[in-house]
Amino acid sequence: AMSAAVLKTLLIQACEHSSCPAEIMEFINRRFTVISPVGEFVSMQLISIHPETHAIEYASAGHEPACILSSTGEISESETTGLLVGIEQETSWNTICLQLNQGDRLLMLTDGVSETHSPAGEMFGRKRLTALLQECQHLSVSETAEQIRSTLSRFRAGGAQQDDITLLLVEMTAPCSGSNTPAPEVGHR
Repeated sequence: AMSAAVLKTLLIQACEHSSCPAEIMEFINRRFTVISPVGEFVSMQLISIHPETHAIEYASAGHEPACILSSTGEISESETTGLLVGIEQETSWNTICLQLNQGDRLLMLTDGVSETHSPAGEMFGRKRLTALLQECQHLSVSETAEQIRSTLSRFRAGGAQQDDITLLLVEMTAPCSGSNTPAPEVGHR
């Protein structure tokens, strides 16, 4: 909990100096490695969404890959662009830029989603997750997020959740009426 609070504070400070995901990651890492206990590290993914163009920029420090569902139903995943935060003070990351289109969806998640286990010990996995995301393409963003949550709950069949489950789903939408800026639809659980 202390590390999470420190990381949140560092993120706020970093965003005052830059909007580039890789630069923000480097700012956080340089400070986190100095103040965190030896051997403490975290995964992190920073994504900057430009709603007016549907472009995204991201940097990932070993975090669970984001899923990108195109409006035509094709799935792709984000890549890791550098080490975990807290490993080496002078680590650098790359920023990757992707152009999304209207109707495309971006699903960011923690590994607790794909690593949810059934009572028999079977892992939910990325394959089931991406298939579920594709099956829900006709649903709204909030309905899709709820469908993922309820499917994971049924898969656990009353078993205890071993890790946190966090997901954020964004859909690139058309501009709001009277505006030239699209308003991404966001759902989370």
